[in-house]
Amino acid sequence: MTLVIGMMADSKSATTPNDPDTSSILLSADTLASYVAPSPITLPLQIPTTSPYQSKIYPLPHGFYAGFCDDYAVSHHVAAVLYVGLQKLDPSLPAFRSEARKAVAKAFELTFLMLRPQYLTTWGVSEDEFLYHSALAPSLKQELVSRLNEEWNQLPAQLIVAGQTTNGPLLVNAYTGGGAPWVKETTAYFAIGSPQESALSWLRFRKQHNALSVQRSFFHMFEAQQFCQSDPTVGRRLQAVLLQPNESPIVLKGRGTLLDNWKAEFGLRSTDKLDTGEYQASFETAFQIKLNPMLSISQRSVGQP
Repeated sequence: MTLVIGMMADSKSATTPNDPDTSSILLSADTLASYVAPSPITLPLQIPTTSPYQSKIYPLPHGFYAGFCDDYAVSHHVAAVLYVGLQKLDPSLPAFRSEARKAVAKAFELTFLMLRPQYLTTWGVSEDEFLYHSALAPSLKQELVSRLNEEWNQLPAQLIVAGQTTNGPLLVNAYTGGGAPWVKETTAYFAIGSPQESALSWLRFRKQHNALSVQRSFFHMFEAQQFCQSDPTVGRRLQAVLLQPNESPIVLKGRGTLLDNWKAEFGLRSTDKLDTGEYQASFETAFQIKLNPMLSISQRSVGQP
């Protein structure tokens, strides 16, 4: 599994009514990926493989980027198909922004069409038989259609796609379900992956919103990734990219000790000292109580269980 976060930052309203609002976009992902790899030793000739260095942020044409989660191979395939779809578009045209959204949805549909023969073969029917064989029993075809719809709704791929356009920034979360790809747009932030609710809770706790500066938003994103690392399916390494209006995308590298310094200055502080007698006395005074001495921790050293 994984954690991918996309967020708007430093958003500003247009000074002229006909101009679009502007925002920078931050996109981050961990680098822990699990997928199926061939093995010459075991049977069947495939084994689950985990890599702590696998990229989940995919560069796309026209300065767009995609961050993906769920099944690595399927999500990567959707991103690759999306690359081809976006490449065909002209970013100078007014409709580019809406056409880019359509290309995201189309990438999911084309990926499933490429997977469909595999599903049908597994169920004992070729794609030609399914599409063109008139002798195929109607009841069987209906069952196959139902199975395909179920596989479509559970297609193991989800993407956050980000990019700047002449008509403003675009940040969407895309996945399948309900008979069509869902392509949801936001001006705030998205999180996808197994610990997404934890990440969203952290960002809400930090009162993240799109008017905050790029540096403050990035630190909140970094904190959310750190917070979710308590889940072993989230990698310990972080990739990030910054997409600014009218600028080339920047892959954020070479952070040095900056984030560790910010963590020491702005992060949550340890509560170890609350186990000491001084703070027990403050607690008792504030609530006008006396703690049971059998349960008291005032004699313990800091950090002792």
